[in-house]
Amino acid sequence: PQDLTSHVFVINGVNHDWLFPKCTAIVHHGGAGTTAASLRAGAPTLICAVFADQPFWGKRVVSLGVGTWMPYAKLNHDTLLAGLRHLEDRNLKKRAAALGIAMRQEEGLANAVKAIAERLATAPIPR
Repeated sequence: PQDLTSHVFVINGVNHDWLFPKCTAIVHHGGAGTTAASLRAGAPTLICAVFADQPFWGKRVVSLGVGTWMPYAKLNHDTLLAGLRHLEDRNLKKRAAALGIAMRQEEGLANAVKAIAERLATAPIPR
């Protein structure tokens, strides 16, 4: 768009795992993958939920103490500014950073494979 200031850079797509760790805060729609990427980056998160599971992830971010959320329909200059100011909270930043570290250290795939293998080893075989 022509009316954006020079410090706004518009692109069609980007790798979240590359971009998000470079961000002080992350504003996004609240999809499961984008939420996971923002939490993994360790940055405070503002979710502007549009539909489906996005309000769930917004509420989850709040319950973890690592961000806030709002319905996209309520998004305007004032609500965006208030949401971004909320993300400046020192304790919220600390919790987001700690969660990001924990997520990056977790061996998620290996743990899932192990849990499935253990379950299959003890599951009764239907006949």
